[in-house]
Amino acid sequence: MIQVKTILCPTDGSPFAEGALRHAIVLARWFGAEIAATHVYEAPPVALGRIAGPRLSIDDAELARVEDELKRFLAPATEAGLPTSLRVAIGDPVDEILRMAESIPADLVVMGTHGRSFYERLVIGSVTEKLLRRCAMPVIAVPAPKHHPVEARQILFETIVCAVDFSPASLRALDYAFWLAKLAKGRLVLVHVLEQFAGAGSTDETPFDVSDYRQSLEATAGERLRAVFADYQEPELKPDFVVVTGRAGPQIARLAAEREAGLVVMGVVGRGAVDLTLFGSAANHLVRTATCPVLTIRM
Repeated sequence: MIQVKTILCPTDGSPFAEGALRHAIVLARWFGAEIAATHVYEAPPVALGRIAGPRLSIDDAELARVEDELKRFLAPATEAGLPTSLRVAIGDPVDEILRMAESIPADLVVMGTHGRSFYERLVIGSVTEKLLRRCAMPVIAVPAPKHHPVEARQILFETIVCAVDFSPASLRALDYAFWLAKLAKGRLVLVHVLEQFAGAGSTDETPFDVSDYRQSLEATAGERLRAVFADYQEPELKPDFVVVTGRAGPQIARLAAEREAGLVVMGVVGRGAVDLTLFGSAANHLVRTATCPVLTIRM
């Protein structure tokens, strides 16, 4: 079984972060986990002539104010009887959140993708993207409420879509998807995307009709999906097995929207700047466009 003991929830107290907290509360209840809230305080730099000097520290009064805001933010979790903790840091949001995630250590990070203060910059291509690319822990990115109305049905993950390309990362993601679907008593949809045939078909320029070959690959992929899930030996959980052709990101996002999924789960490979292209395409597109939260599992 997947073990989640501590969930890190970065916040500035905005409605966007509050939406992420509601998801963290549901998960904390299932796993019996603690929710650790954090705010990264970006103090203005000290101007030394034309050169920016070191950041200012915050005084006791400001620290107390930020801690009070965090306590108010965590109130729904404490009222639900969940263990909570709070942490305030000064510095770069990405570096400080990563440092806290490792030092706690957190088993899962749940965060919004928009908000005020430093969260205003939590748009893909900036802080969120860097966190997703660098964080060793699983991360759930919760889209803005205008894209994802927070409803009990969606938070309970009634339907979970898991992308499987048969890599070790995607099989690890399937572990998470399986246990979340089991805890939520939800429906699981396993999807494999044949990207190599995106846009392919029988044309005058095509030396042979690829449709038969593509259908054969689709059938083989479907069989592999069933074989992979057979290892879980869970008769009560009967997933849907879907094989589609096209670009992985758009196809998975489309399927999630059609099935009204409450969560998409997928594996990603590598850490750091060297692995940007490995994160890229599918995961990047999903976090940008999905109408539901996206859980990325790093290998």
